[in-house]
Amino acid sequence: MPIPPRQKIIALVNELPNESLPLLAQFVEFLSSQVPRTNTVKTKKNTDIVVADTAVHLNYPTVSVPAKQLQSLISLLPAMGGDALADSEALYDNP
Repeated sequence: MPIPPRQKIIALVNELPNESLPLLAQFVEFLSSQVPRTNTVKTKKNTDIVVADTAVHLNYPTVSVPAKQLQSLISLLPAMGGDALADSEALYDNP
């Protein structure tokens, strides 16, 4: 008989070293923010209706990076003049 997904996940979490738990918690919070929420509403006839939350927004995590790490990326791009259209055309026109 296959192991239910929740039990399998719990078993995998129990095998992780303690150093991995903060990252796992961050990942679980991210997944939780991506799941559409539903609400159960009781009607006058005492029946349940599941209503999806329409205000669900996808959230993408932002990772802060020290400016020193970004300096190495600057040298990868050619110097441009500040005109976005002209600069993007220059990138594709000059092989």
